[in-house]
Amino acid sequence: MPIPLGILAQAGASVSSTLLSYLVIAGGGAGGYNTAGGGGAGGYRSNVTGENSGGGASAESPFSFALGTNYTVTVGAGGSPVDNQNSVGGSGNNSVFSTITSTGGGGGGGYGANGANGGSGGAGGGAGTKGTGTASQGFDGGNSDGNQGAGGGGGAGGAGGNYGTNKGGDGGAGVSSSITGTSVARAGGGGGGWIGPTNGTNGVGTAGGGSSGKPSTAGTANTGGGGGGGVRDQSGFPEGKAGGSGLVVLRYPDTYALTVGAGLTSSTTTSGGNKITSFTAGSDTISFALPLSFTTDFLVIAGGGGGGADYGGGGGAGGYRTSAGTSGGGASAETALTLETGTNYTVTVGAGGSSASSGNNSVFSTITSTAGGGGGTFGANGLTGGSGGGAYGNGDGAAGTANQGYKGGDGTTDSASWGDAGGGGGAGQAGANGSGSPSNPIGGKGGDGVASSITGSSVTRGGGGGGGTNTGSNNGAGGTGGGGASSTSPVAGTVNTGGGGGGKSGGGGAGASGGSGVVIIKYPDTRTISVGAGLTSSTSTSGGFKVTTFTAGTGSVSFS
Repeated sequence: MPIPLGILAQAGASVSSTLLSYLVIAGGGAGGYNTAGGGGAGGYRSNVTGENSGGGASAESPFSFALGTNYTVTVGAGGSPVDNQNSVGGSGNNSVFSTITSTGGGGGGGYGANGANGGSGGAGGGAGTKGTGTASQGFDGGNSDGNQGAGGGGGAGGAGGNYGTNKGGDGGAGVSSSITGTSVARAGGGGGGWIGPTNGTNGVGTAGGGSSGKPSTAGTANTGGGGGGGVRDQSGFPEGKAGGSGLVVLRYPDTYALTVGAGLTSSTTTSGGNKITSFTAGSDTISFALPLSFTTDFLVIAGGGGGGADYGGGGGAGGYRTSAGTSGGGASAETALTLETGTNYTVTVGAGGSSASSGNNSVFSTITSTAGGGGGTFGANGLTGGSGGGAYGNGDGAAGTANQGYKGGDGTTDSASWGDAGGGGGAGQAGANGSGSPSNPIGGKGGDGVASSITGSSVTRGGGGGGGTNTGSNNGAGGTGGGGASSTSPVAGTVNTGGGGGGKSGGGGAGASGGSGVVIIKYPDTRTISVGAGLTSSTSTSGGFKVTTFTAGTGSVSFS
């Protein structure tokens, strides 16, 4: 009888060894102080088919991983510089994936000090001896001379350059990899420093290695490049610079989900049937799994538009999209999303717009709700949006977005009565037109919003803002669902409803801001959500489901 995949996933089943490629680069060594050797690059190990590891080695063996097993990932920091000419720049720190450890690059020697051994060796300073690289990870540093210059740090792809007359040696070459889909050279050595009464020739680093100079430069972050060595002339500049931090990159089939520990900084892209995860800082564990699919309902409301200034129209409500009830603009419920464990999904809660300005879009995964349109101000029409902004007197209300919201109300058609503006469109209803008589103008009411029970209680959101008048009386009311009323002191749209702001009545002054949007998702209580640090959220549980409400920010979420 066949074994279900879910059982295999729990059993720690081994996956074919052709499935995972890695690139593990350690942190680069720092350049030394005063006529100093360049720092060596971090050790470079790779099993990408057709590419090389450091030190001239071929690609390493295929890696076999097991589902549900924790693997350690550590991204090594670059070495720190020193301020003593007889000392060696700090060596870089090791980077690790599982059993693969790349050795930190050796620090460059200060004047008279030897370079440190490492993944690639640091060059000696002055008359110091070069450091050696680690077999199959990197090369040696360059030779130095105390009266002329110091050698360059070793690179993953070549030895550091030797000193010249009043010249520092160049950093050793790096190695290129296309594991991310683009060829990038990394792990170059740092350039060596020089000595002289005037300007010498700087040792140049490549592939992320820093150069010597006035001042020298550090190795580039996430390349494992060595830091540039310090120089010595009448104006100073003896300081060497730090090595670049390392990097761990994994490429694996997109049929697998990856769970990443909180101590790691990472990003994942998808290309050609593979996921590529790059780890750029930290240390923690990761694990692979076959993703589990589940259905998620959503309510995504954008930020509302601000009310118009100077007898302005009401702001339009933020676009309203949902799979749990009626969507905006009279549309039916959309199809619920099918999500997978171990995948990152973007969440953005759109802010409300300021006076006469549109709000901001809200996003969940592939669902984007359009910002509410700003209300028309003196002499201008409202702005289009999720729901359209109301028009200033004699103007036309702006259109809403299909299946998200309605148009804003028009201003009066009586040219003698130019002071009655239209209400902002709502998710459930168009904004009312301005009306009345020249002596008694009436601002249009904002369109009403739409009710949703996705949280377990019926709440109406997405109301349009009320339109203003020139007299400051007969102000347009805000639409039900967070729309702000017009007034001489207009009311803002309610926070987390996407309501439009009220237009300004009675002459000069700004309209009120639109209300911020909201993102609400409902999913099985067997799933656990991980929320990125940039988001503000809360989660409740009822009736076999969890409901997470996002009220501010932008970031990513994932499920396990």
